Amino acid sequence: MTRRTRLQAALAMRRRHVNHRPLPMARIMAAARARRLRRMERGQCSREHRRQWLCAMAYHAADNVRLRATCLTAAEVHTTLATAWACLARLREGVATEDQHTTLATHLAIAVAIEDSGIVRGMREHFDSAMAALAAIRARALASGAWLPQQLEYHEIDALAEAVDLHRHQLAYVSSGELRDITAKLIARTRSTGGKVMRTTPQNLGLVAACPAIRNGITERSA
Repeated sequence: MTRRTRLQAALAMRRRHVNHRPLPMARIMAAARARRLRRMERGQCSREHRRQWLCAMAYHAADNVRLRATCLTAAEVHTTLATAWACLARLREGVATEDQHTTLATHLAIAVAIEDSGIVRGMREHFDSAMAALAAIRARALASGAWLPQQLEYHEIDALAEAVDLHRHQLAYVSSGELRDITAKLIARTRSTGGKVMRTTPQNLGLVAACPAIRNGITERSA
């Protein structure tokens, strides 16, 4: 190797070192799949290895299709959370009824159940803060023995709004079947502990005018 060749090699190494950026895992995996495919086309892979690789690719493709097909769509997430946002708006305005408070508490109980199921994790602290805020609001509202709407503190509004927004993030990764199962378990647990489960409508909750998108929806709430 001549001096000029060594210098060119050193400059090339320096250039690669300076401009180096870690490749995303998706690009690394795509490059690995492309190399395997080229080896298969050249006949450099055994028949068994080729069969295993094709089966694995088909499995992952089918799994991705299944996840995309079963997870809640953006429209379904919006419909599911419509009552939660409407109840939160009434609480923020200081005019919420007891049923509206309970409906929002039920949404957050479902969020906690999703957290406990392990589907989407890492938000328990935020949900606990929101549930504590709801408990404090309920205690103030029932201090006289009958429900009286309360003005919320700023930190209570922030905690509730953040919890509902995080619940929206959760629902984007939950299938309709998983949501039904989690809701059914929550209802069964409420009944087993002596709680009462009521089937309510937006009309009964007084939310139709506030949220026309849920005019035909039905929500479950526990009391």
